Amino acid sequence: MVAQAIKNAIIGRERLWRVWWVYGFAISLIANIVKAIAFDSGQAGRVLVFAIAGVLSAIWAVMVWRCADNSDFQIGSFIRLSVAAGVIGMLVVLFVARNAHVVIQ
Repeated sequence: MVAQAIKNAIIGRERLWRVWWVYGFAISLIANIVKAIAFDSGQAGRVLVFAIAGVLSAIWAVMVWRCADNSDFQIGSFIRLSVAAGVIGMLVVLFVARNAHVVIQ
């Protein structure tokens, strides 16, 4: 049942509110639990945790993008613009974080 619901969300057949609130909350909860468990696991563990959190966030962004038109309100374009802005913002943050040592020196 859960696998079918996730499949429906990934292919864009789920209601937007459910993908945004229910799946978004569940993904955030899972990512934060994984972060809490691996908090003291050293550098390699933290990199793995952030990679897992990144993959979960990317899956959620795909779900939101594909289900953006499944709403009672005509907000699909705004939702897609918000998702694109969030992805671009995360790429900028990752680039700046990756190159922060160059700026500091």
